Amino acid sequence: MNSTQSAALEARRSGVAACVLDAMTDAETAEAMGVHRHTVERDVRELQRRHEARNRVALALALDRLRFAETFSTPKELPL
Repeated sequence: MNSTQSAALEARRSGVAACVLDAMTDAETAEAMGVHRHTVERDVRELQRRHEARNRVALALALDRLRFAETFSTPKELPL
């Protein structure tokens, strides 16, 4: 896999992650992204593996924590 393919794969998985956070089903995600449902299922499984999440709810919680941590990653961004 070359760097362009790798970047496209990561972009798609980021889109799938956003859909998981929006509580979309695999079918809804596939339709919204224009890919096959099996592709979404595979990406969700890979995201679960990466984030050590046993199920979709645990994955959504892990992704939400990650998003929150990135939001406040530098002291200048902390609310006063």
